[in-house]
Amino acid sequence: MGADSLIDPEYLADTAANYTFAIEVLRQRLLKQRRMETTMNDTLAAGQPPLAVAQFDPATVDFPADISNSGGSAASGREAFVACPTKWVNHHLRKLERTVNIHLHAGGSFAKGMEVARRVFFKDGGTEEDARQAGMQALWDFYGDEYAEVWQGEAKSRDGMRGALSSYLTTGWPLASDYLEPFESEGKGVEFDFAIPLPINHPQTGEPILYKGRIDWLARNKQDGSVWVVDDKTTGSLGKQWHKQWDLDSQPTGYVWAARQFGFPVAGVILRGTSILKRGYGHEECLQPRTKYQIDDWHEQLVQDLHGMITTWTAFQEGRRVTKRLDKSACNAYGGCPYVQSCSSPNPEAWFTPPRDPLAKPLPVDMGGLLDDL
Repeated sequence: MGADSLIDPEYLADTAANYTFAIEVLRQRLLKQRRMETTMNDTLAAGQPPLAVAQFDPATVDFPADISNSGGSAASGREAFVACPTKWVNHHLRKLERTVNIHLHAGGSFAKGMEVARRVFFKDGGTEEDARQAGMQALWDFYGDEYAEVWQGEAKSRDGMRGALSSYLTTGWPLASDYLEPFESEGKGVEFDFAIPLPINHPQTGEPILYKGRIDWLARNKQDGSVWVVDDKTTGSLGKQWHKQWDLDSQPTGYVWAARQFGFPVAGVILRGTSILKRGYGHEECLQPRTKYQIDDWHEQLVQDLHGMITTWTAFQEGRRVTKRLDKSACNAYGGCPYVQSCSSPNPEAWFTPPRDPLAKPLPVDMGGLLDDL
């Protein structure tokens, strides 16, 4: 009996079909890029610049008035800049984000649900069940019917996120038995926003650039009285690597620095992770204390990054090249960078056409006539 006879024919057929499909998808992408660039070149040769180019002047783009400490590529300007300056320019300067990211939107709905649940329980005197129901309703409303339809069936669907919140409040950290309680001071406890001037001035207004963010929960340990910032996170998986990634992360350090600017004796950040999988939920806690050295070092790095952002903004305004990170982590973060195609093209403006409705379902893949066109 030959070796080939030991291989399942159906397996071979499925594998071949998968490779064929992948090749066709790649060909379709290359064809689309070729067509768009051909149109762009023909238009330029005719002396008629495309609409996207004609309407856009880099010199009119303003530098942001503030830097956000919120997580996620769509929120944190510093995080986006460090990951890839070109992505920062496209999203935070040009504001070209084309779609709503399911991970960021689902995380935002979860945060809203937790905010309402804690308010009902700690401030309004409601029961745990009152708080759970109110939190799930707030999450449901924040998520929205349109996105619920688009992402139905995903692990982070609206139903999935509601289940995650319920699991957090019943299995993870029930409000009544939690070892943490709100640390109330000057009206700040369950959550609060901050905007703190930094020692570097805005390149256009001359005013200090602001460091902005939102703290989910300023809490006190009932056992030893220590004060912590609590930051809730949703994720696809927990474990050793999830804990390790926060050791030097700038977001927790920024929270500690911000809280201490208000005089709060914060020891660090407690990250509470909820894994959201189709088969169920998990909960783990990660304590991240911060030393004075770590905070001072973070602050110095933040100012240095801001200088780099101003330099990049100046280069962009003057029409000079902006750095591309060209790294698998930066180009694939949060489900994939939306600017990969423009970065792959000698005519990136061809890709900056008016975006489709972010709520619209993906267009079907049309393979008809593909090989003939090539």
